[in-house]
Amino acid sequence: MTINNIVSWKKHLLGSRSDSTAKKYKALFNKWSNFAFSSGLQAIPSNPFQVSLYITSLIEDGKSFGVVSSSVYALKWMNEVHGYNFDNKNPWLTSLLEAAKRKPHEAVVRKDPVSLDIIYEIAAKCNRDNLKDMRDATIAILSFAGFLRFDEVSSLRHRHIKFFDNYMSIHIEKSKTDQYRDGSEVVIAKGATAACPVTFTKRFLVFLQKRKIRTSSFFDRY
Repeated sequence: MTINNIVSWKKHLLGSRSDSTAKKYKALFNKWSNFAFSSGLQAIPSNPFQVSLYITSLIEDGKSFGVVSSSVYALKWMNEVHGYNFDNKNPWLTSLLEAAKRKPHEAVVRKDPVSLDIIYEIAAKCNRDNLKDMRDATIAILSFAGFLRFDEVSSLRHRHIKFFDNYMSIHIEKSKTDQYRDGSEVVIAKGATAACPVTFTKRFLVFLQKRKIRTSSFFDRY
């Protein structure tokens, strides 16, 4: 087996999770690695007893149950990627997870959802001669109309957007809900208000063309 074969093999193993999950798990595993290194422990293969000490430290630092449980799953996954078994059902770990779940945490203050009135206000206050104003307003309006996440909108390319008489079509290459990266098409109808997503997106495209601004991404950070 060549080095290229090994690199490809690991790449495919890491691709067994969605990009966002893989990124999160890698970050959590790196935190465990730093803890293990500073404590003179072996990061991988991971020892359940040593991991339980790490999980204890997370609980004592006030980490939420979500962070604690995700850390355990991240270690399990990374061990499996490297060909090792990791017993995440170990009695120490299951007891610590239960303790993390029962530990009281501050109530999460959820932000108010974006309303149609807010979208209308964004459209009304947008300075249509200002590049950043036009970009930010178009992102907000397009995200609201298409139920799109920011990372889905920010990664759009010009080729992903097509205009028709009464609607526009947006190709989403990958998203959090698209686990197998098949891609999806989002259709947004043309509206009659000043906050019409089709009209706003067209206007932003013309804005870029008139100023001869060439970018790889439709919503580059100008």
